Amino acid sequence: MKHSRRYFLGAISTLSILPLSMSNATNVHKAAILLYSRSGNTATLADFIREQIQAPIFRISPKVPYNADYSKMTDGARAEVRNGAYRELASPLPDLSNYDTIFLGSPYWWGSLSVPMSSFLMKNPLDGKNIFPFITSGSSSPEGALERIKELCPHAKIGQYFYVSGTEAHQARQSITNWLKTIGF
Repeated sequence: MKHSRRYFLGAISTLSILPLSMSNATNVHKAAILLYSRSGNTATLADFIREQIQAPIFRISPKVPYNADYSKMTDGARAEVRNGAYRELASPLPDLSNYDTIFLGSPYWWGSLSVPMSSFLMKNPLDGKNIFPFITSGSSSPEGALERIKELCPHAKIGQYFYVSGTEAHQARQSITNWLKTIGF
């Protein structure tokens, strides 16, 4: 097979540009996934995100767990949210200063963010970070949780959020994939 000099030079120039073009097309972020999940629905979404972006997951846990009985738990959580309670966390999380993007997962509780996540953000407002919230709820829209994140993280950039009802979380893999593409991951 005989090729012209023009063909050869064109092929060489394309190869020399290819790595530069590919690196510009790839949106590189140093991301981590931070979440609180009581029932496992928010944790399921975190696992779907990790599958796509290969980021580490950091879980927040209260030092004193919530009551295992759902009705008793919701009564206690409702009172905590209404009183702006702070709940001591089981252990400190690793230093997040090396991450520029935080995927922040929490259930929506009584018109706000879960108390464990709020407690973490009270002491760690994620200044200068890009935050992409992902929220689950039994029936409510996520507006109150998003407002709480903005209140607790005034010097962070809050990006497009993902929301799904808790009952739909286990079937949300493709929706997570679509959301991640929309936000550049």
